[in-house]
Amino acid sequence: MKISALFYVFFICLINQSYAQNTLVSNGQFFEGEPYLAIDPSNSQRLVAAWMGFQFNEKIVIKSAVSTDGGLTWSSPIWQAHQQAGNSSADVSLAFDGQGNLYMIYIDYDNINFSNGGIYCRKSVNAGQSWGAATLVRSIIYKCLQYLSNPLPCSSTPGVS
Repeated sequence: MKISALFYVFFICLINQSYAQNTLVSNGQFFEGEPYLAIDPSNSQRLVAAWMGFQFNEKIVIKSAVSTDGGLTWSSPIWQAHQQAGNSSADVSLAFDGQGNLYMIYIDYDNINFSNGGIYCRKSVNAGQSWGAATLVRSIIYKCLQYLSNPLPCSSTPGVS
């Protein structure tokens, strides 16, 4: 009885492995983390992944890739340029609207001196294959960056406008 139960579990695991393979999307050699996945509501086979990744001479940037076959294959990653040289990026999110447009939002900031930074939004009209220019959603300074994980809005932080 125990052997047949063990065989059954092994057989199920073997079947799951053949259908649920992990796919390396980033092709990164260094840090690649904090991924976000969006599924096009009008086409569930269209997936867009975005993440924080290392880019030579650029620190951490936001990268993204697209799949049109439900995740079996992925495009080569593309990355978003920083708003100022020396900045780093973090905390990416993606969302489709009802018209098929895709939006990416993330922060881009000086992670050494905290002298500049902002929350930026980019729009894609072709499901993440390319991205429009970054639009500043909110300018942030040191105090605001310091409290980004705090549930209080930045304007509630003393000394921050």
